[in-house]
Amino acid sequence: MHRTCPAALALLLLLAGCAGSVLGPPAPSRPNPRALIDSYLIARGMALGYGRSGRAGPAEIGQLIQYDRAAMLAVADAMLEPGRARTLQAQSAVTAMLRYTGDKDLSGMPAPDALSR
Repeated sequence: MHRTCPAALALLLLLAGCAGSVLGPPAPSRPNPRALIDSYLIARGMALGYGRSGRAGPAEIGQLIQYDRAAMLAVADAMLEPGRARTLQAQSAVTAMLRYTGDKDLSGMPAPDALSR
């Protein structure tokens, strides 16, 4: 059976730590178009869930449609003509939809049909 020398193990760990510090922090990466699409689809799913929950009235549904349309168009623009400004605009539109949905959906109010049970 092979025995590991504690000094060799310590040296290996020391070298691994040095290699990590030499490499430094990861370089900032450009926004990934797939991540932008994924975030829009997740936000849309949350908005649809809120809309179907029974907590959203006609005014909230109308507002969700406006947020969804703005986010969809902004993401499409960012995909068709990539650039920092369009990507930031798309991220902002998706964030606005998430914020609206989250503020409404996480208000703690149960759906109306849950109250009648």
